[in-house]
Amino acid sequence: MKQTVKICNTANFEDSLRSIASANLVVLMAPSAVFEQCAGKMNDIIPNIPNIGVCGQGYYQLSDHPEDVMLIGFYECETIVDVISDVERPILSVEKLMNNVVQIKGSSNNTVCLDFATGNDSVIVTTFNACLNEKGIDLIGATAWDNKVSCNGVVYNNACVYALIKNLNGTIRTYKENIYCMDETMPTFIATKIDEAAQKIISLDNRSAASVYQNALQIKESDIETQTFQNPIGRLVGEDIYIISIKSRCADGSLECYKRANHMDALTILKLGDYESIIEDTVAAIRKDMPSLKGVFSINCILRYLMFKDLNYMDNYLKTMNQLGTHVGLVGCGEHYKTQHVNQTMTCFAFD
Repeated sequence: MKQTVKICNTANFEDSLRSIASANLVVLMAPSAVFEQCAGKMNDIIPNIPNIGVCGQGYYQLSDHPEDVMLIGFYECETIVDVISDVERPILSVEKLMNNVVQIKGSSNNTVCLDFATGNDSVIVTTFNACLNEKGIDLIGATAWDNKVSCNGVVYNNACVYALIKNLNGTIRTYKENIYCMDETMPTFIATKIDEAAQKIISLDNRSAASVYQNALQIKESDIETQTFQNPIGRLVGEDIYIISIKSRCADGSLECYKRANHMDALTILKLGDYESIIEDTVAAIRKDMPSLKGVFSINCILRYLMFKDLNYMDNYLKTMNQLGTHVGLVGCGEHYKTQHVNQTMTCFAFD
C-alpha cells in the first residue's frame, strides 16, 4: 500500500484531483470556507473512486497547512466508504456498517477503519466497535472542525463518514501516543456526579470538580482553562490511560470537557512528560515493527498542535515524524482510537 499527497487551493483543485484519479481511495481535508465547494467536485471528477472528506487542516512532511486544501490518495488497497447519516442515532446505520465489514473480508493485521465525525463521539466509537470487534479491525478517527464531512462528493451535517481500508500487499498497524504521564503524588478521584449530555464533570469525590482540580495543582481559578495543556485529566481504563481535556470552568464549579466522563470513573490529573523523548520512542517503535514501512496517516489533537506551536516545537515534531517516510495527517478536534474517544492524543495507522 502507498499514499500520495497533493497540496492545493480552489484554483488548482481540479487538476490536483485528476492527478490522483487512479487511487483506490481519496481523502479530502479542507478549511470550512471552501469545504463544500471542494467536496462537491469529488464525484464529478472522480466518480468511480471512493472518497471521504473532513472539514479541518492538515500537515505533510515538514509543514502544516492551515489554509490549504489537501488530498491524500491511497493505492494498492481495497476500500469501502459509507456514512452514518445521523450521529445522534447511529443505531440506524448499524446493519449497513456490519454488512460493509463482512464485505471487506479484512482482518486485524491488514485492515483499518478511518472515520470522521461531527460529534457524539463516544456513542459513535461504541457503535463502530460493536461491528468491528468480531473481525479485530481497529478504528482510527477524528472530530471535524466544523459540522461538515463528506462521502463520495456529498456533504453531510451531524454525520460520520468512514472508510474501511484493506491493504492488499502488506499489513496495517495502529498506534496511540500519550505525551502525558501519571503523577505519583496525585491521588485518584472518583467522578461522583456528571452531566453526560453536556460533557461536564460536576463533582469529584463529592466535591466541586473545579475546586478539586484547582487545589490539587495549587493554581488560580483563572488558570484552570489553560492548565489542561500541562495537566489534563486522565481516565484510567485497566492499565491504560485515556485523556480528557478541560474546555472551561463553569459558574457552578463544574468542569466542561471535550470528552464525556462516566459516573464513577476513576480519574486522575496527569502531568506533561518528556514529549520529545516520547515521540522519538514512538517513531522508533513503528520503524522496528514495520521495517518495510511505506507511510503513516496520523491525527493530532488540536490542543497538542497548539501547545507544540506555543513551544516552537511543531517544526521539530514534523521533522521527527518525517523519519517514517510519507507522513501526512489531520489536526483533529477529538480522536478515536479502537474502543475509546480521547483528547490531547496522537493516533495513527502505519502500513507497508
